[in-house]
Amino acid sequence: MTFRSSYISYVWLQSSARVGPLIHDPMRSVKFKIVGSTIAPDPVDRGAEQIAVIARHVVHSSFLLAAPRLIEPVYHVEIKAPIDRVSAIRTLLIHSRGHFIDEITGFLPVIESFTFERKLSFKTQSLFDH
Repeated sequence: MTFRSSYISYVWLQSSARVGPLIHDPMRSVKFKIVGSTIAPDPVDRGAEQIAVIARHVVHSSFLLAAPRLIEPVYHVEIKAPIDRVSAIRTLLIHSRGHFIDEITGFLPVIESFTFERKLSFKTQSLFDH
């Protein structure tokens, strides 16, 4: 394989990692270790395009075999409110896919935080301060 075709294969390998198999977002904090390969003896069968397609399949398949997961960003929240409004706030946080760690702290998904302020003000008839 020539330098040019190996470089093209490397670029295709990088582009395979740029478009992940789960949601087509870039793969982050991923390392691929190639431990062996067999290249066809016929030059027609070992062109850069053929290697690039195989490299993409190898990258995506090995990534999926590693049981990847998507992690949703969350805010760590601390609730400070009058005692008579705590149950309404707890209910609202739970309905917003959040959960409590203890009496006053919990987690709220970032995507839910965009409407949480409006809902909280409506539920408690007060202003929400972040």
